[in-house]
Amino acid sequence: MRVLYTAKYSKMKKKNTLIWTASLISIVIPATTATAQNNIEKKETISLPEKPTQLPDGTFKLQLSPDPATSYPIPSTKLFTPNLFSSPYASMLRSNPVIWNYNLSDTTKWSTRISLIPFNQLTTYIGLGEYNNLGASLLWVPANKLSLEIGAFISKQFGYILFSHQILFGTGITLNYDITDKLRFRTWGQYITSGNNDPFLNASNLFPKTNVGADLQYKATRKTEVRIGIEYQYDKQTNTWKPESGGKMKIGF
Repeated sequence: MRVLYTAKYSKMKKKNTLIWTASLISIVIPATTATAQNNIEKKETISLPEKPTQLPDGTFKLQLSPDPATSYPIPSTKLFTPNLFSSPYASMLRSNPVIWNYNLSDTTKWSTRISLIPFNQLTTYIGLGEYNNLGASLLWVPANKLSLEIGAFISKQFGYILFSHQILFGTGITLNYDITDKLRFRTWGQYITSGNNDPFLNASNLFPKTNVGADLQYKATRKTEVRIGIEYQYDKQTNTWKPESGGKMKIGF
């Protein structure tokens, strides 16, 4: 009888031990997991600056975190509100409008000897006026050393002195012949329709005029050339042709 009681007591003791062990594990494991998770969250928490916010006047202000360990200097609001007219280059552009001058062209080959060349040119002369030529020309190369270019354009002209404005139409032809690899002969002719009576635009040879001319161009290097020629311009006021001779030298390095 004592042996039976002892065996029964041993079974109950083992059962109670298992129950206490399971209870202890169920309490310790969640607590350990929660502690580890809190430590990981603390390590991964980084104080970052917030995104810039836009103010009613259109400027931006960068809001920073109050954490001194991640504080940065506040950038100037001028970086977020650029103004072209307050740029240091704006005064230069206003005082020197010739910076806006351009001469654009492109070449589209239709065949081995025929090409289309559209162009757009803007030229400004301080205190006098400006003109904008927009058109296209057709280039024909019948031989290796010979080329012929025929074109038409619209010329929009402004006179600053008398506040004049005119739109003219023009057409021109240019013949180029390469005498040698460095010497070229060129001749040209141009016709411009009549405009208004602004004497500054009509008298100046800086604006497109009806003319004919020829010159010789010697190209010593790719960036160095010398050009000498003569041109006759038609004066609308006197209905006469006036010669304009001269030369041009271009030196490059």
